[in-house]
Amino acid sequence: MQVENERRSGGMAASLARVDRPCKSTHRSDSTHRSDVANTCETGVPARHLKGRGNPPRTPCRSVNRTFVCERRPCVNGNRAWARRLVDGNHLALDVPNGVASDLSDRRRRRRHCPVDQSTSRPVAHRDPLERRHGGVFPWDNGRWDNGRRPSSDAIGKTAAPTDGRQNTLSLKVNTQDAVVRSPDSECKIATMYTETAGSRKTLGDVDVIYHDGIYHLFHLVLPNHDFVAHAVSNNCFDWRRVENALFLGDPGSWDDSMLWTVHVTPHPHRTGAWRMFYTGLSRRDHGLKQRIGMAESDDLYRWRKAPVSWQDRRTTLPYQLPGRPPQPPFDYDPESCFPLSPDRKYYEAEADEGRHLVSWRDPFFYNENGKGWLLAAGRVNTGPIVRRGCVGVMEETKPNHFEVRPPLHHPGLYDDVEVPNLIKLDGDYYLIGSMREDAKIRYWHTETLEKPWRTYADNVLLAGGNYAGRVCQDDQGLLLWSFFTPSGLDRMTHNLMPPPKRLFRSEAGQLRVKSFEGFEAQIKGPADVSHLSCLKDLLPGNYQRINENAMHLECESGFQAFAFDSDFESFRMRASLEMLNEGKCGLVFRVDRESHDGYYVSLDLFKGVAQLRAWGSGPAGSGEEMMQFRTLQAGYWEPESRGKVDLQLLVYGSYIELSLGHRVLLSLADQTFHRGALGFCVESAQLRVTDLRVCHFSPPLQTDQHLANG
Repeated sequence: MQVENERRSGGMAASLARVDRPCKSTHRSDSTHRSDVANTCETGVPARHLKGRGNPPRTPCRSVNRTFVCERRPCVNGNRAWARRLVDGNHLALDVPNGVASDLSDRRRRRRHCPVDQSTSRPVAHRDPLERRHGGVFPWDNGRWDNGRRPSSDAIGKTAAPTDGRQNTLSLKVNTQDAVVRSPDSECKIATMYTETAGSRKTLGDVDVIYHDGIYHLFHLVLPNHDFVAHAVSNNCFDWRRVENALFLGDPGSWDDSMLWTVHVTPHPHRTGAWRMFYTGLSRRDHGLKQRIGMAESDDLYRWRKAPVSWQDRRTTLPYQLPGRPPQPPFDYDPESCFPLSPDRKYYEAEADEGRHLVSWRDPFFYNENGKGWLLAAGRVNTGPIVRRGCVGVMEETKPNHFEVRPPLHHPGLYDDVEVPNLIKLDGDYYLIGSMREDAKIRYWHTETLEKPWRTYADNVLLAGGNYAGRVCQDDQGLLLWSFFTPSGLDRMTHNLMPPPKRLFRSEAGQLRVKSFEGFEAQIKGPADVSHLSCLKDLLPGNYQRINENAMHLECESGFQAFAFDSDFESFRMRASLEMLNEGKCGLVFRVDRESHDGYYVSLDLFKGVAQLRAWGSGPAGSGEEMMQFRTLQAGYWEPESRGKVDLQLLVYGSYIELSLGHRVLLSLADQTFHRGALGFCVESAQLRVTDLRVCHFSPPLQTDQHLANG
């Protein structure tokens, strides 16, 4: 599968029955901060700041919400003493000389430099960038004090008043989802989801996961260059460690010397204990206009060998000698090889002068049943409206490691491409899963037998918009659905993340569904006190009544009212049953500021089955109409089993947000607008009954830097 604005095309379909077969944007993302941390030298200076003139990105990330506590400490042997440690599980403590902080003007914050030696005008690599030296400033992320407000002008540059009885102590808000904790023995970083290094404009691409001997192996693309396939491992699907890269571009003259696209790793059906990786390649020879599929083999999942290919290096001979150059061509040539695989023009678009003038033949997926193997691919039929030709193509394995093209497996007649296809058999039925570029959603089709046509349900969306390139893997508990999430909408070239997987299952009616990953149970820290609720909006009417230990009644006759628990929440899981007692509106609120009421709002229509998540906040004071900040982050739909009633689960883990309704994941996304605040329920001209309420805290997502996703 590839991104929307990249050149690609191809076709892929045919009934198995018939064949028996750094971002350049103006605002930095949190992933950019993650890159700074992951590429930091021992002194704390981001490595990319030490290259050239050491200029950092123009604009710091806007998301801030955790607290650094800075204390004055004496000098040791004439040097500044620095220490960082965790405080109360959430706060990070670090020593700052003299306990002084200076505000940064807007322009200064946009152009923040690392320390400079005034005599040489070069970056000082051996000094901590937080050290206040040579007129340096404390680079906190938004110039905010612990109460969330900007310091007054008369406080700038002065020692802050003690907050805990100690001398010269101040609190500064910093986004600890990207923060570093240093100690003499280790360095840790908050990390909620797998992502790539963003300092060099890299981002995560299509993913493929295979489970083997208790370990999850993740293979993924790295955008935008597509020049290698990365490999990471985990034993719990939360903490990932990058290991040896799996595959690289071919040498110039090879069939895959331009780009590498989506891969699929499977056990080798003809060699016990071995593995095969099918992957998409592009060639410089045809300017990347034709996609092809190749294969690599491995005995251990770490070291991969590309299969021999029947490919001619058509470059002209050099007019001079190159002593010491390795033998040519720069790949293993076998005239009997079927690789690289290309579409057959009898069934598919096969040449760049057809259709969109881009040949689609990518995103391989190997399916094996009853000793027969088929390789699926994203292709395009060669007739019909050009932007409706997307199909699932098929190649049959007629002998070991030899494939022949067959007719399409399925052509919906609606989409430009059916990307990243998956074929599974669950409880006797076949399911075909694909991703659609049109709305960035993962959909599926089903059939009882491969002799019958593929059909769809009225609700055939597996994951809401923003979740893309779904891949299925089998572990010891069943089927898992993986994907990457794009917070930037239809632009899947920046800031991609891989959230925790979802457990795939089949409903009683035969529909394919996903539910929350059971691995979250191991992240629970303990139960939360939810014995009391109070009105968040004091000036508006609201009535709260606790009926018994397991039930409460919330009511607001006119206007909007939110009822929040007494304590604030950061990472948590809330389960409850809701019942509307009249025709009003209800929903959830979380990470809401109790003063400004900025935070996340979930609107729930328990009658029609609609859920919408919004980030609702305030812009800079005096900004007029722009002061109101409102974004709909994601929406989902379900069919209520009982009118006005629903069982729900809201799971918030770092920047990951997941809402399940009726035991089905409906919303799944990442957002870093708000980090901590009030949690509760909201009603508008409604009466709501809440029962079976259970809330627990999650341990904050924390892992050492040697296990960071960006390696």
